[in-house]
Amino acid sequence: MEPLARKRRRITPPPMSLNLTPLIDVIFQLLIFMAITANFAVDEGVLSARLPRETGGGGAGAESIALPVSPLTITLSPAGDTGCRISIDGAAGSAAASFAELHDQLAALQYDPGRGRTAGLHKPDDPLLIVTERQVRWQHVVDAVNAVVRAGYTNFAFAELP
Repeated sequence: MEPLARKRRRITPPPMSLNLTPLIDVIFQLLIFMAITANFAVDEGVLSARLPRETGGGGAGAESIALPVSPLTITLSPAGDTGCRISIDGAAGSAAASFAELHDQLAALQYDPGRGRTAGLHKPDDPLLIVTERQVRWQHVVDAVNAVVRAGYTNFAFAELP
């Protein structure tokens, strides 16, 4: 006989479960990291193409596409401490002594019948490139832009000489 026989109770172990809280935390951290580091910019290598529609003539629409125009280039280089040399590369290598003369030469190179300019070869929306050297003062660049805008050109960009 057992002294004070005790009844053994069966203790059932708790059911096993997987704790998903750390897994969810890691997934949210990865999601936040991906959202912060994502780059939504358009790739540089992607070019949009506007192809002519075929009108039934076996390529008749291709005749109306104009060839790209080479840009008219204005080069600004330093002359002395505060001076600036101005040259127009697309106009048979001509140079301008001042920004007022640059305006006059650009106006003479422009073809715009609406303004009475019919002797020039460049339209107001043809590309124009302002190329500068590093040592050129900002005021000279601003003066060149003012001359370009006063002459009526609308499509201009900047570049720097290497």
